[in-house]
Amino acid sequence: MERTGRWVTLFFIWMTLCSLSIAGAEEIIAANRSPLPTDSSAEAEGDIEDGFSRFLSDEVSIDLPITINDRVEYFLNYFQTEKRRVFRNWLARSTRYVPRMREILRENGLPEDLVYLAMIESGFNVGAYSPAQACGPWQFIKETGGRYGLKVNDWLDERRDPEKATRAAANYLKDLYQEFGCWYLAAAGYNAGENKVRRGISTYETTDFWEMCDYDLFAKETKNYVPQMIAAAIMAKDPEKYGFTDVEYQQPVPCAKVSVPPKTDLKAVALACGVDDQVVKEINPELRRDCTPPGASYLLNIPKNTLQVFKDNFDRVKTIVKTCYHRYVVQKGDTLARIAQKFDVSKKTLVSVNKIKGKRFIKKGKVLRIPYQVREYALDSKKSKPTAKVVSLNDLHKGEKSTGQKEHTYTVTKGDTLYSVARHFGVSVKALCGQNDLAEDTKLRAGRTLLVHVSEHEQDQVVDTPGRDIIKPKSSKKIMAARSGKSKKTYAGKPKVRYHRVRRGDTLWNIAQKYNITPADIRVWNNIQRDTILPGTRLKVRASTAT
Repeated sequence: MERTGRWVTLFFIWMTLCSLSIAGAEEIIAANRSPLPTDSSAEAEGDIEDGFSRFLSDEVSIDLPITINDRVEYFLNYFQTEKRRVFRNWLARSTRYVPRMREILRENGLPEDLVYLAMIESGFNVGAYSPAQACGPWQFIKETGGRYGLKVNDWLDERRDPEKATRAAANYLKDLYQEFGCWYLAAAGYNAGENKVRRGISTYETTDFWEMCDYDLFAKETKNYVPQMIAAAIMAKDPEKYGFTDVEYQQPVPCAKVSVPPKTDLKAVALACGVDDQVVKEINPELRRDCTPPGASYLLNIPKNTLQVFKDNFDRVKTIVKTCYHRYVVQKGDTLARIAQKFDVSKKTLVSVNKIKGKRFIKKGKVLRIPYQVREYALDSKKSKPTAKVVSLNDLHKGEKSTGQKEHTYTVTKGDTLYSVARHFGVSVKALCGQNDLAEDTKLRAGRTLLVHVSEHEQDQVVDTPGRDIIKPKSSKKIMAARSGKSKKTYAGKPKVRYHRVRRGDTLWNIAQKYNITPADIRVWNNIQRDTILPGTRLKVRASTAT
């Protein structure tokens, strides 16, 4: 009986403890699911749960509402064990970008610790690109980035610009918070899309992120997203406490912005700054090519401590164009025209470089030399350091006359050649090629932008037309006569009509080159609507000109 009574007593004690444990667990769950504070001020920081003291020292504060539960604890452990190396890399990059990102978030009235959302999105890797085609430190897809002002085209991807992308993310998060009233739901909407959160609120009649996670609404990635952000914020605030004592932190690169002309090669900028071109590329990660976009001047980042050096040197940078060669083995079915098109050279150049004779038939296995150009840059020692400011494209368009020339941009249209553009502006082909780093046999593609420097004494007015500046010389006849050394009367002679019989392999382009005219001239004089011409066709290649 005595033994039985002891067992009964122990049973009642055990039941009491179980009930207390269950009540305690329900209380913790209820606390975790209570409405989240929406105030990001210092008062909201005081509402952090008691369990938080186990993970964070009193000296460190977080301006986001913090909930500690099993999911958060899991990622606190996960980042210290399985993903330790990855998290260390995130910490290393964070110091390069976080200070400026915090400033931008603060300027927009947002909690600065939302910066750790970018840590989970990309690990502060500005070049990060996901299978869903999200890009940059804040992992914007093209559509959402466009909604918030980020340009994506063949030349630029501003999703990779840490500053512009952070401003876009700040505006997006602000919109999400204004709609949902909760930073956890704003973060979930950032990851899964706002429509998913709207559907959850409508379907389950709750604005509690943790409760939504209990339903079949969010994907696993989104359910883990907020706990990861909380864990990352806690650990990044006091990394040494979690054993991250071996982090090689990257330093921010203070930058200055300078205006450079369209299609400025980054190697030229690097030379002017006295730094490696990789440095210029890294601080302008939004550029998809090794030069700035065409069509307008561009604000480029350079290291701040090189600003004066850049101003002293940029005007002294000269271009050196070298011709190099690829080796290409002719494949079955190849023709000279096809190979020329593939490597963007003219067929005439291929024939000349490879000394092809006869019918220009090429056999499979023959090795061809394919020329291509390499641009290098050097500082012109003959030029003295500029005493005035570096002239930007905007200054040139305003008519600054320090060089005695005016710079214009010209957008190539179908049928244009170097000769026709040069003739149009009254400059030599050689000068035009030098100004644009082109070989004299370069084929122009429609849409390309050319820079043209025209002497001011040869100009009268600029006539604005869509997409270009057309220079109208004072008297083209006088200019041509002066260049040829002949009088106006001699120049104005009446040329005879000439014809050309089309042969196999002829194109409008090479016929135009032969007679120093443009493909557009041939089309007009012969009423040709297409580029295809048949062998045997008789083409007018020089029209009558009135005296």
